[in-house]
Amino acid sequence: MYDMPALEKSHAVRSLGPVSEAAQRRDVSLLVKEMEEAGVRWGVAPVRLPQNGDNGDALALMEEYPDHFIGIPWIDPLNPDAARDEIERLCVRGPCRGVIMEPGLYTTPVKWFVNNPDVFPVYEYCARQGVPVLLSFGGRVADPRYYAPELIYDVAVKFRDLRLVLCHGGWPYVTAICKVAMDCPNVILSPDTWAMDFAPGAADYMVAANYASGSYCFRHFLSGHSAETCGGKLRQAVAARSGRQGHVPERRASVRAGSLNTLPNTFIHKME
Repeated sequence: MYDMPALEKSHAVRSLGPVSEAAQRRDVSLLVKEMEEAGVRWGVAPVRLPQNGDNGDALALMEEYPDHFIGIPWIDPLNPDAARDEIERLCVRGPCRGVIMEPGLYTTPVKWFVNNPDVFPVYEYCARQGVPVLLSFGGRVADPRYYAPELIYDVAVKFRDLRLVLCHGGWPYVTAICKVAMDCPNVILSPDTWAMDFAPGAADYMVAANYASGSYCFRHFLSGHSAETCGGKLRQAVAARSGRQGHVPERRASVRAGSLNTLPNTFIHKME
C-alpha cells in the first residue's frame, strides 16, 4: 500500500525509527521470515482497490505462501448480485476467509454509509454463509461522518449473526466505538495504527482491551500491527504492543472454513 517516500515521511514525522526491511524491499518472503521470528501465525491480506489490488492477488498470495496468509477479497456491496457471486466463488467455495468493504472511500462509484439498506442483501448473505465482513472504518482518509459509531450499532443489532471487523477501530470515535463493541458481541475492533502512541485517544483502546476479562470488548479486540508503518522489524512491533497492552504473544488465531475464529487479543499481522 505504501511507497517508500510516504513511509519514510511517516516514520520521520512520528519518530518511528527505520522502515522494516521487508517493506523497503517489497519482499513477501522476508515478511514471512519476520512473522515467524515474531511468533505471528497469520497475516491478514485484504485487497485494496486504491492500490490497484485485484482479488486474484489474494488467491495467488495464499497459494504461494500456504499457512501464512488469510486472503480477504474486496467487494462492491452496492452491486449485490455481483458481490454475492464473488463471495461464493472466493469464500464459500474458495479458500478466502472473509471480505472487505470500504465505506466512505471512492472504491465504489458513490460513497456509502454502512447502514445503507442497499447494502443489507450482502450483509444477509454473509451472515447466512458465516463469512466475516472487514470494514475500513476509521482513520484520516474519509469524512468522519462515515465512521460514526451509531452506524455500526445499527448494522450490528440488525444482523446479529454477522461478524464485523472494524479495521482502524472506528477512530477517532474511540470511547464510543468501544461501547458499541461491549454491547454487540459481533463487533470486533482492530485499531492497528490508531492504537499507537501518536494517535489521540489510543489509550482508550488499551483500557477497553484490558477491561474486565469477561467483557465483550476484551473478547472482541484484535491487534493489527500495520507493521509497515511501524519502526523496525515485525517482532519489535509485537514486543512493543505486548508490553503496552498486556497481550500474550503466544496466543494464536485459529481459522475454520468460512470464518475467522480468534482468541482474545490475538496477534494477527494485517498487511496494509
